[in-house]
Amino acid sequence: MPLAWLELSRSALLSNLRLVRRMARGREVFPMLKHNAYGQGALPIARVLDGAGIRTAVVACADEAEALARALPRWRVILGGACPPEKLAALVRAGVGITLHTEAEARRFSRTRARLHLKIDTGMGRLGIPWERALPWLVRLGPRLESVFSVLAEDPQFDLVQAERFERLKSAAALSCPWHLAASAALVRGGPLSGEAVRPGSLLFGYPPFVMRRPPPLKPVASLRIRVVQVRRLAPGDSVGFRRAYRPKRREQAVVLASGELGGFPYRRAILGGRIFRAVSGILVGIPPSFPVKEGQVATLLGASGGKRITMQELGGDQGVDAYQALGRLPARVARGLVP
Repeated sequence: MPLAWLELSRSALLSNLRLVRRMARGREVFPMLKHNAYGQGALPIARVLDGAGIRTAVVACADEAEALARALPRWRVILGGACPPEKLAALVRAGVGITLHTEAEARRFSRTRARLHLKIDTGMGRLGIPWERALPWLVRLGPRLESVFSVLAEDPQFDLVQAERFERLKSAAALSCPWHLAASAALVRGGPLSGEAVRPGSLLFGYPPFVMRRPPPLKPVASLRIRVVQVRRLAPGDSVGFRRAYRPKRREQAVVLASGELGGFPYRRAILGGRIFRAVSGILVGIPPSFPVKEGQVATLLGASGGKRITMQELGGDQGVDAYQALGRLPARVARGLVP
């Protein structure tokens, strides 16, 4: 019986995928599963997506690319980030697609058996062959390339400039492989959607990449549960937490949660028995003396329980970050499990 775990809703993930497919208007979906699928757990997420017909994913780091490719050999796994030279042989054996970001990489990796993808810098100013110099490499490597992509700066006006550069190169190169430009931000804005595929990330897990007045009807995938490990009785004069952070004014209960399982993951509230209580140093406080609670009971740090909900926005706000950043902070060491 785990003391803390992350529940992943299969139905929520598939609902979000259906919405993304509608937004993509017939384009193929290449999920962005970087950083362990935004903290959700890349492998369980990928297996659900596999059942829905997904066969391609993009990740950021070599280790996660190799692990995913070995677990799902039918998939096309694209390492979107840099390839450490010492990892190249293992990645090639695993069938991972290597992204070429520079002309030097294009020269070096084109002499290997690696599956190749080409990233073009259309104006983001990050990794990628500059768009002005990309066409000769597209022509030279064309038969080897399995996809071509770029990253938008997420400035609505400049995105159009980037898309025009991308489309110009696509027309000139006339390659048969898929091109992909749009990620979550372009999908929720309705464009630009250049190419044959899109790369949704946080949308799949229930969160738009920025605050929206009218967000799309997404469903959060993850819920974080934790067990009660001790129930204490407090009286005026007692204190709990570091630096005696909480001092009760009346008799009450304090509930200690299994916070050590979370690896330092911070939280300031939890749902217990259908109510939301304040958390101080991993201890729930302000609980009435007669409130029913016992060791082993389950509390919720993220998600819904007993008619109450703690959202990723609220969790991130307690940590001083937005929901998008909070996604990547979900505790890595706890077990992940799929629920309907």
